[in-house]
Amino acid sequence: MSEFSKVLNYVPINILGVIFMKPLIIIVMIALSLLSCHGTDANSDSYWLKQPGDRSKTVIIFIHGVLGDSHETWATGTGKPEWPDIVFNDKQLQPVDVYAVGYKSGPLARTSNIEEIAVSMLRSIEDEKVFKRYDNVVFVVHSMGGLIAKRMLRMLQVNTPESFHKVKSVIFFSTPAQGADLAVMAKWISNNPQFENMKPSDFNPFLQVLDNDWNSLLRARTVDAPFPRSYCAYETEALWPMIVVPRSGSERGCDETPVAFARNHSTIVKPLSADDEIHKYLRARILDSLSTDDKIPQRVVIKLVKPDGSLIKAGDYVHSGDQYAIEIHTRKPAWFYIFNIDSTGYRERYFPNGDIAGLQNEPVTSLRVPGDPQKFMTLDNNTGIERLYFFVLKNADQQLEKEHHAAGITARVTLDNAIATKTRGAYVSQKKPSTSGETILSSKGDSATDILIFEHKP
Repeated sequence: MSEFSKVLNYVPINILGVIFMKPLIIIVMIALSLLSCHGTDANSDSYWLKQPGDRSKTVIIFIHGVLGDSHETWATGTGKPEWPDIVFNDKQLQPVDVYAVGYKSGPLARTSNIEEIAVSMLRSIEDEKVFKRYDNVVFVVHSMGGLIAKRMLRMLQVNTPESFHKVKSVIFFSTPAQGADLAVMAKWISNNPQFENMKPSDFNPFLQVLDNDWNSLLRARTVDAPFPRSYCAYETEALWPMIVVPRSGSERGCDETPVAFARNHSTIVKPLSADDEIHKYLRARILDSLSTDDKIPQRVVIKLVKPDGSLIKAGDYVHSGDQYAIEIHTRKPAWFYIFNIDSTGYRERYFPNGDIAGLQNEPVTSLRVPGDPQKFMTLDNNTGIERLYFFVLKNADQQLEKEHHAAGITARVTLDNAIATKTRGAYVSQKKPSTSGETILSSKGDSATDILIFEHKP
């Protein structure tokens, strides 16, 4: 059943209504048809396409628009693969995983508004451990799906910045950044609050706030942290008598000149194959945003955390018997090597260390030492200056992996030589924890090395 037919079933028309309301009803139903992505509630479930063996570090998340669903929005209806399948099987993008997100968006019935969808969808994405499992997250969004993505990213930026920094790009297809005139007509007969949320921004506080937040998010990017990238495409062909989202309504907050496609609001997200110009555009934007990551330096933030959750800061003293844990977060996946040398010259490798914090099998973006979140390291009675040597490297280093405990003379020489080799010529300095407790390591390219010192008192 078409969306047009669905609406007809719900619209009461008496004899006088036929005379006086029929033209208006027809206009409004056309508006609903235009805004529709021709989906059904039956296809509102989310689904995954995953590479074998969990080998992908990149996930592409598809979000459909108003009245759409997780399948038909992206399908041509000709039996050819849907767009998520095309992306998943594109050899130039592999290995990537794909997550097509669905939510309910009926033509007449009361359902969730954009804010509620964004909150629920973000929770679902986090519950799927997307930001823990993947280093690169890319959003492909259609129509109202772009507004949902903007709201989710703003929440991420404020609440979980370490997850936010993993979002490499958002590719918008016909997103009504300034609202849509057709939404005004649609809301006359529909209880769906999503149409109210998409009224033109001149009369829509929700879109005004969303636009302000999005622009603030983009302005907060730096040369060292240029993400997320924002790309925009729009339709030039009418669906029924008019264009649903013209360039003027879709070009806000784009990093490149918005690109026009000779498609309508529905077909702009229905490529026929990997050779379709729509898919080629998407592929190039994804590859561009992922390659940008190679051009920015590593960023490493270290925290020395006490059992009560507070941080060891500049000017703080620690005493024998005090406990602390090391937490590290990086912008890019890395290999970690952490050594401690106390005032007596005793050397110990904190990580990798199967007894303390486990071993490392692949590059990661976060680490805690000890590995068990309920455990902490306890300072002994050897007072004086404690030195923590941090090596955050792009590639694994066999020399730094040789020794576990460097207590003997031979072991000490081996470890000293390893440390000297890695620090020689690098930008390494002894520094105390920062005043905030979040210390940023000195980085050069994809690696970072530093020596963090604190005073150990009786």
